[in-house]
Amino acid sequence: MRKAGSIFTTKNRGGETVYKVEVSLGTDITGTRRRVRRTAHSKSEANTLLTELLTQAHQGLLKAGPSEKLDSFAHWWFHTVKATQVRPATLGDYQDRFTRSVSPALGNKRLGEITPRDIANWMKHLSSSGASTATVNGARQVLSMLMKAAEEFGHIEKNPAKFVSRHRKTFGEKTHVQQPWSQEEARLALRLSKGHPLELPLALATILGLRRSEILGLQWPDFDFHKGTLTILRVRRDERTIAENGQVRVLSVTYPPKSASSRRQIPMGSLVQAAVLAHRHRQQDAGFFDEKGWVFATRTGNPMSPARLSRLFREFHAANGIRPIRFHDLRHTAVTLSLEAGVRIEVVSQLVGHSRIDTTKSIYAPVVQAINSEYTERMDDYLGGISEPIHTVEEVVEDVQ
Repeated sequence: MRKAGSIFTTKNRGGETVYKVEVSLGTDITGTRRRVRRTAHSKSEANTLLTELLTQAHQGLLKAGPSEKLDSFAHWWFHTVKATQVRPATLGDYQDRFTRSVSPALGNKRLGEITPRDIANWMKHLSSSGASTATVNGARQVLSMLMKAAEEFGHIEKNPAKFVSRHRKTFGEKTHVQQPWSQEEARLALRLSKGHPLELPLALATILGLRRSEILGLQWPDFDFHKGTLTILRVRRDERTIAENGQVRVLSVTYPPKSASSRRQIPMGSLVQAAVLAHRHRQQDAGFFDEKGWVFATRTGNPMSPARLSRLFREFHAANGIRPIRFHDLRHTAVTLSLEAGVRIEVVSQLVGHSRIDTTKSIYAPVVQAINSEYTERMDDYLGGISEPIHTVEEVVEDVQ
């Protein structure tokens, strides 16, 4: 059905002449007329608004009747609906993204007034203000979830975020991710960490690619010295929660691994086993070793906090003149160096707990030259006998020149 629109003037409470823009949406099942009415302060503004409302109506994005504001709906949805579906840490992350990135620009808008153009303009503004592509897309994801919920609860006809694409990372865009350590840098760090409280965390992250949360979640029964393995059974991480009154709390909590692939048994190898035993002996000598307790614990037996481990790492590379990277970049170091060492990518993917091998390939394969050359090197060796003798690099260069 064709959507009709009109513009007329009226007086507001202050006696000022304003323009009313009205779009008819037909009738409901009872025969009651359905319409949307907005206010403009000039004729040109009214004409522009009418065009936008008619476009929204034809796209199914316009809904008749009152609609609450995004801030109010988000507050209700986070605490009533989403809180029952995700972990508190995940909920806290969603709330934090909404509060920081979405609410300042769109929170005061009525749900039915938020258009795809509004969202596109908002995302461009975030990017122009210095937000990374990951931050922009993360905020868009939260807004899209909220608008989808508003659609499901009958506040709007369609989710406008569906019509706005994710941002793509631009060439040369700055990122918090640092270049992984080279083989020489990793060897130096592991050697300098001997006898330091960071010796074992550094070995677990740099050699086995464990996440910080997996390292802090280790307990001594997770190690099987007869088999030479360790098992990831839990993680510890900081959980940020926002109460209904807006109060923010950050606590360190323990959870089981998020996915089946993250719950895994890993062979330690001689370097890691040596670091494990050294760490164990230090705790025993200090008098606070608990064979059933946390591997990384305070003298009172409480687990070490994520913030303290990261601080120890920053202090370590600052004191030793090692190129600074984030603790999580040690995991990138482990994967990159293992691939360069010739470990099959399927094995690497399983060891670090990726749920899909495509994840490992998409992140790491493009930067590992050893993978790019492995195929041709092996095929040259295997099939070289059926053709002319293989030229050396020097012969090829000389021939080209």
